[in-house]
Amino acid sequence: MNLIPLPAFTDNYIWLLHDGRKAVVIDPGAAQPVLQALQDKGLLLHAILVTHHHHDHVDALGLHFDVLDVPGHTAGHIAFYCKDMDGSPLLFCGDTLFSGGCGRLFEGTPAQMLASLDQLAALPGNMNAG
Repeated sequence: MNLIPLPAFTDNYIWLLHDGRKAVVIDPGAAQPVLQALQDKGLLLHAILVTHHHHDHVDALGLHFDVLDVPGHTAGHIAFYCKDMDGSPLLFCGDTLFSGGCGRLFEGTPAQMLASLDQLAALPGNMNAG
C-alpha cells in the first residue's frame, strides 16, 4: 500500500491510500487535488473516509450528509441523510426501514427500533430513500 499526502488549502492534507489500482481518500476537503492524483496515477476511487464534519475535511463531496444513529436492526446501525439533493431530501437507511415495514431486530431492542423509526418519521415527507 502507498500513502500519499495531497496538499490542500494553506495548512491541510488530504490523504490518498492506494494499491496501484484502487484508492481510498481520507478527508477530501478539496476535489481538485484528489481528481488530479487519481488521474495522474490511473487509480479508481474505491472509498472515501471522513474523520469529522469540518468544511476543510468534507467540502469536496459536493453533498452534505448528516449521520443518524438508528439502532434496532443492529446495535451500531446508522443512516445517511442529505437535506437537499437536487431539491429533495435523500435518505440511505440500510435495513432500518423498507417500503413495507422495518428490518428485523438482530442486536437492537424493540424500544431502540421504535425510537429510530420515530426519528426517520420526523424527516420531511417528500424523501427519496435508498
